[in-house]
Amino acid sequence: MWLAKQIARRSERSDWRSYFLIACVALLAVLLAGASVSATRSAHERGVAEQWQIHTLEVLLETDRLRAASLAKLRGERGFLLTDDEAFLEPYHEGLEAGEDSFAKLTALTADNREQQQRVAALKSELQAFDAIMARMIEPQRSGRHAEAIAAVREGGGKHTIDRILAQLDIVESTERGLLAGRTEQALLLAGANERYQYALT
Repeated sequence: MWLAKQIARRSERSDWRSYFLIACVALLAVLLAGASVSATRSAHERGVAEQWQIHTLEVLLETDRLRAASLAKLRGERGFLLTDDEAFLEPYHEGLEAGEDSFAKLTALTADNREQQQRVAALKSELQAFDAIMARMIEPQRSGRHAEAIAAVREGGGKHTIDRILAQLDIVESTERGLLAGRTEQALLLAGANERYQYALT
């Protein structure tokens, strides 16, 4: 009788220990799962931050190309007016082609932001106006009306328009850098929170 009671007591203790062990294993599994989820989130946030950095660099690359293309058009037009040599128009034609390609890429890259889209639309109007002014200066020169071409230059339309184009490109670039800074800060905050969570789990 006494032996049966001892065995029963040991069985009760063993059951309690078994349940406790199972609970500890379950808790450990939950902690490991939480750590895994936290690490995955951190990796995702870092990946998103890197993607935005690449996106911003692509936008800045296209604005630089568009700036260079606009200045090349101006340089080619002025060279032609000074020399009356069609060879000097080569930068102008290259600028037309490069500018069109770069503007299309810039439009696609900024399609995710309504504010940037509005700026790019305004930039398109300025670029079209600039090309029209360039054409009004080049055509008279080709037709032998040099004085008329020089008069068009003296009106200052080309200079004012190129100044507005460059200013608009500066705004697009500064806005894009601001967006990147905000997104990077958000990613760092989330990554920091995930790291603290991992320390707590540890």
